[in-house]
Amino acid sequence: MELPIKLGRGTQALLLLGSAVIIALGLKSAAAVVTPLLFAALVAAATTPVVALLQRLRVPTPLAVAITVLLVLGALVGLGALVMLAGTDLSASLPRLEASLLKVQRQLASGLQSHGLARVATSLATLDARDLIGAVFTGLVLGMPGVLSGLAVVFFVSVFILMEAATFRSKLSRALGWDPDRFIDARRAIAEVQRYLFVKSATSAGTGFLCGVWCLAIGLDNAVMWGLVTFLLNYIPVVGSVVVTVLAGLAGLVELGVADGLLLLGGLAVINVLIGYLLEPRVLGRAVGLSPLIVIVSIVFWGWLLGPSGALLSVPLTMGVKIVLAHTEDLRWLAVLLGPGEGRHEHEYAEQQRLTRLTRRSDGPPTIKNSLPPTGPAHPD
Repeated sequence: MELPIKLGRGTQALLLLGSAVIIALGLKSAAAVVTPLLFAALVAAATTPVVALLQRLRVPTPLAVAITVLLVLGALVGLGALVMLAGTDLSASLPRLEASLLKVQRQLASGLQSHGLARVATSLATLDARDLIGAVFTGLVLGMPGVLSGLAVVFFVSVFILMEAATFRSKLSRALGWDPDRFIDARRAIAEVQRYLFVKSATSAGTGFLCGVWCLAIGLDNAVMWGLVTFLLNYIPVVGSVVVTVLAGLAGLVELGVADGLLLLGGLAVINVLIGYLLEPRVLGRAVGLSPLIVIVSIVFWGWLLGPSGALLSVPLTMGVKIVLAHTEDLRWLAVLLGPGEGRHEHEYAEQQRLTRLTRRSDGPPTIKNSLPPTGPAHPD
């Protein structure tokens, strides 16, 4: 009998890297198909707890799925209404924005001229800001049908995922022969991904709402648009909040002047710091954080892999991968590497999961309640 070959850590890392490269190239070639499926999977993962809650309230599964689908549809309709409102506001504010940009352009050109930079001032004076604004607005209008069709695909795929979720466990057991312990570990990992998505969505919505209200209070045009942009970019930690704060601050300086623009910038910075750097880590815990370097790398990687949608999905996907790695015995070291700081919290978390598995195994086989449902008549718990 041949003894199994034990691979070293370096060989394992090379094999893992090679497998990741092959999978990444396959995903990149199928990005047009994979991207809406990933969005749908995240939507389904975020809304599955609603189905489970309704089932615990004795609501039949088909009705629970139908109620959840209506909630998702209502959220998408509300988001679409906000997008239409933001588009209407942006269209109405274009003349004022063009006038403000022309005024700033003249002031900058005059300042450069007075400091002896005549060539730069001439180049700046020849730029037509109206062409730039028109190109951006046209791109947004032309891209709207694609966004709406993508949202429709995401909605329908997430509906079918929710409908099939109730039978996934039985299918995996019969197809792959998974034991109940494997299902317990999988449920714990999925539950933490769902918790991350719920907390991140709640904090993103709160940040977007407060930033939109602050823009409206200061008098900045397109407050709804800035709230939506803040909501979306807040899914990208560190980078997203910085980008939207800088962009809104520049818009405030152009439209409102230096004093009100700086006041707007300071308020947005305070909102993002309080929610993104103080409240959110306390709710999620440090063990589910990502290293700032990993955040940047994940944005670049997923953006290259799936395009702009990948950059938006980068951190939720990487966060989900990290949680799954922490629940995998031979890959939990990767979860430690993905975490912030020295990785102490990630190491403690992974060790806690390992001890939980060992304790569960030492207690003997799980009870009927944690096992697969029998194929015959239902038995009472």
